[in-house]
Amino acid sequence: MSGVRRTIGRGSALAAAVVLALASVAVAGVSSGKYSGTTAQTGEAAGQVHFTVSASKKAVHVFSGAVFASCEKSGSTLPLDVTLDPTPDMAIKKGAFGFHGNFNIDDGKVVIAKKVDGSIKGKFGAHSEATGTMSFKWKFDSNAPAEFRGAACTTGSISFIAKPK
Repeated sequence: MSGVRRTIGRGSALAAAVVLALASVAVAGVSSGKYSGTTAQTGEAAGQVHFTVSASKKAVHVFSGAVFASCEKSGSTLPLDVTLDPTPDMAIKKGAFGFHGNFNIDDGKVVIAKKVDGSIKGKFGAHSEATGTMSFKWKFDSNAPAEFRGAACTTGSISFIAKPK
């Protein structure tokens, strides 16, 4: 399976992860509306990231995107494309937002990885541009496709940059 990419499921329980409290004041330099941008990972092509900032500029909604992971199984490395399901809302406080928690990955029918450790940290800067980092790691369980059962996966550190549309 070397050199072949496979896209597996979505981290649907990201939507069930910890929700941060909403900030009480709007942040200067943040634009409301849709944002779109790219990700950067060592040794990988650029991925994508998308989210929406609320009209009140107090929350990031539906943060999602496409990233790459490396999975280790029986001494072999398996590349994997990962589509992130939208996260729960993340509060914008002092120009920053974030998420950290555990969630599951499903293939649309059953859970194929439990207790995925995920982290997203972002901040708004000049011209309402958002920059940040994210990372995810997990182990596939017995419901995963055969070539990924028991594989330990990580995205490593992913940087992102997004601009208002």
